[in-house]
Amino acid sequence: MANPEETMSRLLESNMATAMVFNRASTFKRLDTGVPYEPKSLVWEAAEIMNREASNLAKEYLPWLLINVRHGVLVCDIDVSDPTRPSLAVLDVKTGEKRSGLVYDLVIKCTGATFEVSVSGEVKNNAFTGAPKADDLTRYLEQRKMLDNKGNMISRKKFC
Repeated sequence: MANPEETMSRLLESNMATAMVFNRASTFKRLDTGVPYEPKSLVWEAAEIMNREASNLAKEYLPWLLINVRHGVLVCDIDVSDPTRPSLAVLDVKTGEKRSGLVYDLVIKCTGATFEVSVSGEVKNNAFTGAPKADDLTRYLEQRKMLDNKGNMISRKKFC
């Protein structure tokens, strides 16, 4: 029989859904079909559809809002010297082309399935990097004094 640790290590690199099934089956000595798992490709396909629909709604109802989604790039550097206008340097993973000075009002860095926070330093200290759980996100916003006494976002409030 194959080494379970080696198998788990390989699965974590290539197939997160199967790794989760394997982990639960190894732990409880039975196949647990009561827990939902999806292949990452299906999750990404659903995310792309939702992004496309959100972009279409934004174009229709918020024509002044520009949404720029970049796929297949690696963020090489993030300059947060002006935290309200982060500037990125990105590397296209297919062509090797590097672009810098890409300035945004908001940056959401999707890292895929990972067990490690993919940012460090000043960015890590000022970014919400947890799983998107309401309690954790609320606590994060409260710590940065971004919520009013009713728990609503304060309009035009900024933090660094």
